[in-house]
Amino acid sequence: MFQAGILGNMQNLYETVKKAQMVVQVEAVRVQKELAAEEFDGYCEGELIKVTLSGNQLPVRTEITEAAMELGAEVSTYLDLILVAIYKRFIYWLVFHMYYIKPHCFFSA
Repeated sequence: MFQAGILGNMQNLYETVKKAQMVVQVEAVRVQKELAAEEFDGYCEGELIKVTLSGNQLPVRTEITEAAMELGAEVSTYLDLILVAIYKRFIYWLVFHMYYIKPHCFFSA
């Protein structure tokens, strides 16, 4: 009788873990689809340069003003800073959507 109780509890635990895995997989796919539809903008001070990346981290558009072109080689420094800022926004978006919007899917009390 005692053995049957332990095996029954193990089966319940296994089923609960499988259900949780399925919920996480469904939510991960949903978040990936939402992310793919997003665009992330980054720009330098004065908006001399503006870069937009898709949620898949592909370039969508880059706008460089004449004033930025006059900066010469400094433009690459601005682009580096802009891309770092965009990637930070991307990570913040991902963390927010994965852990704050649907926390019950990833953590249970």
